[in-house]
Amino acid sequence: MINSRDALPGGGEIAVTAIRLTLPASGIALDPASSPGDYACISVHDNGTGIPVDVQARLFEPFFTTKEVGEGTGLGLPFVHGVARHAGGFVTVDSSPANGTTVSVYVPIAAQSAEAVAAEPITDAPREHPKATILLVEDEDAVRQLMARTLGRAQYRVLTAASAVEAQSIFDRHADEIGLVVTDVVMPEMRGTALAEIFQARRPGLRVLFVSGYSEAVPPASGPGGMVSFLAKPFPASRLLAEVAALTAA
Repeated sequence: MINSRDALPGGGEIAVTAIRLTLPASGIALDPASSPGDYACISVHDNGTGIPVDVQARLFEPFFTTKEVGEGTGLGLPFVHGVARHAGGFVTVDSSPANGTTVSVYVPIAAQSAEAVAAEPITDAPREHPKATILLVEDEDAVRQLMARTLGRAQYRVLTAASAVEAQSIFDRHADEIGLVVTDVVMPEMRGTALAEIFQARRPGLRVLFVSGYSEAVPPASGPGGMVSFLAKPFPASRLLAEVAALTAA
């Protein structure tokens, strides 16, 4: 909705529709990977400026945005796309300068009723975490959730904190388990560099990955023994996983 609003600087129309539909075996042209079946589809259409073809190719890329610094994180559509994919659905974008833009979210309709799901036994079997435990500190909710999901899918155990104060509380409880701290540099209460110094004073040799979208906030590229690294926003999930793998394997 926000993107549609921004695409209408001189005013226009935004329409939101919700329908139930059945996709054929061939799926739909806008998403060749789509599967047949029953879906709920929510679409947002605007008659605004449209999206250039080269930009459309990057719409689901985390942190990619055409907006000015401070006006957007580039996480809206990637977040929606990730949630839809996790639910077995998908997102399509149909846009042209003459016809505006339509973003549609397709989510499969469950064959099992809510009552049946509620009746299923709940087990508390512990999840195994074959890789390192990571403390992720990020004050922007959307960024934190996206990074946590990316790391979790790679089988890392992720402890998340929305502030330096919360991070210190988590560290107090899990200091012996945490193998890597991934922290934003610029945060309201305390810079990530200062937070990392506190942790490393308590755990010499603790590895840290700093992330930031501000070039002036760049800390040293590497510390003693390669214990510290820096990743500039925006970055694709593959870069995040590569940096984390290098630090946790060191």
